[in-house]
Amino acid sequence: FLHEGQAVTIAMPDPEAAKGGAAAASGPRKAEPGNSNHLPTVVPGELLSYAVAVGDKLKVGAPLCVLESMKMEMKISVPESLDGKEVLTLPCKGRTKETQGDILAPGDLLIEVK
Repeated sequence: FLHEGQAVTIAMPDPEAAKGGAAAASGPRKAEPGNSNHLPTVVPGELLSYAVAVGDKLKVGAPLCVLESMKMEMKISVPESLDGKEVLTLPCKGRTKETQGDILAPGDLLIEVK
């Protein structure tokens, strides 16, 4: 449009743009409700490390991962529902000396098994 005889161009973000593409895929995946092969995160926090690897068989009570929430480390154990299942994917990145681990919210996918 014109303002005082000068052409002015205004760019506004498209509110529909976030519904598809890279913006929708950013952040941790959500666990599918009702999917017995997905373990959702229960408490918010940063993933420090996994104690299992892809292909491992899970045993109830064994260490699964370590989360940090409110400056406290929480060791998460394998729940009964995943006993005897094999680790398919570890969708989150743990903390390293150079980078922060993934920040998880309740409902984010912590581990996927088969």
